[in-house]
Amino acid sequence: MIFEKSQTSQARKSAIRRLWLNGGTKIFKLSRARHAFTLIAMSCQNKDRRLRFWCPAYFCNRALGPLRQTGIEIVFYPVGRDMIPDWLACERLAAESPPDLFMLVHYFGSCNAIDQARSFCDWTGAKLIEDAAHLLGPAGEIGSLADFVCYSPRKFFRIPDGGLLIVRDSRGARRIQRIIDEIPETAPGAVQSRVVRLKRGLKRLLRLEAGQSEALSSMRGHPARPSPEPFQHVLMSSVAEQALEHAVRRRRRIALIADKHSQFETSVREILKNVNRVEEIEKVDGATSWMGLRCKDETAAQSALNRLREGGMRALNWPGQLPPEACSQETPNRALHLRSTTILVLRPSRPRRARSLPGQPRHAQAPG
Repeated sequence: MIFEKSQTSQARKSAIRRLWLNGGTKIFKLSRARHAFTLIAMSCQNKDRRLRFWCPAYFCNRALGPLRQTGIEIVFYPVGRDMIPDWLACERLAAESPPDLFMLVHYFGSCNAIDQARSFCDWTGAKLIEDAAHLLGPAGEIGSLADFVCYSPRKFFRIPDGGLLIVRDSRGARRIQRIIDEIPETAPGAVQSRVVRLKRGLKRLLRLEAGQSEALSSMRGHPARPSPEPFQHVLMSSVAEQALEHAVRRRRRIALIADKHSQFETSVREILKNVNRVEEIEKVDGATSWMGLRCKDETAAQSALNRLREGGMRALNWPGQLPPEACSQETPNRALHLRSTTILVLRPSRPRRARSLPGQPRHAQAPG
């Protein structure tokens, strides 16, 4: 990729700030969005007692890998079938063990109960984290009320790595900066970034193949064991940073991403038009968010998965792994039910020929 010589460091930096800062104090450019959880926890840890990090029981266990290494207490709070926190249960839990950090997830680009989460955190004294990794950027109230906001631009732009952490408070930003300054690891270079990208693509393919076996394991009450992930390469690579800055400056590029997402979602709806008991999860900005489907039951979910895969789409139950602690709780049915009846549909990274559907010509293709 060739970059314009007229691009200055300040111009590129201001382009990213204009899109993602949204009232915050500072943006930290990380290799993965999940590293933000660890940095936030380390910056808020005090010497008096163990930090309590509240995370929804319906969450991707892989994203908690680096956070688990900090030794903090992770408390999994229940969510309803609408993916909104069960506030009554949270109030009862907070009476015994109030949170220091409370994470609210905007699943598939939907705006979760942000006002209620802000009120809950003000009542308990907790810091509020918004996980907006399923969106390209701020939308509506998303990203405007929390103390920390996380995004994952690598999910939308063709970059080898890339996560963003927006910090609202200047003192919190300084604490995180000191932690980053003390980390000996440096961001990977161009060659290493390409290797990481190839490895990630291979792992994604393997996960798609193993998705059904993991689902069966979780449904039988034997969730997949979490694999430890080292807290390394915290910062975004220079290759990814330059590519992201260049893409953000070219507003036409973002419009193109939105247009492709819109075309892709139209194709998904066409494939599922005769599949019953499946609805699209409402989003604040559907054109630049992940596409999620909510199914009435497991039978409907399996029918939708089969139809989508026949149509050449990348579709799977989300998340790939639930936290084992959430599955071992006395009432794990909610998180397990959500996983087995919620589908993530991903736009193929490159155009490819779709398999023929009943009643369709063989030359039909999936969106690129």
